[in-house]
Amino acid sequence: PEETLFDGEVTKVYFPGAYCPFEVLPGHAPIISSLTDGRLLWETADGNSGYVDIRCGLVR
Repeated sequence: PEETLFDGEVTKVYFPGAYCPFEVLPGHAPIISSLTDGRLLWETADGNSGYVDIRCGLVR
């Protein structure tokens, strides 16, 4: 990766997938997907959330 955006435990992450947006929850099967321009959002167990706007990429 070029940069670590967040390092910690999350309860969900929302990705702008290249074909459609998707959400990953704890226990999700391993996944590799291309991403498109959009907003990547995450939520932590204590209710905090964050986001970053991205310009395409890859998640695994």
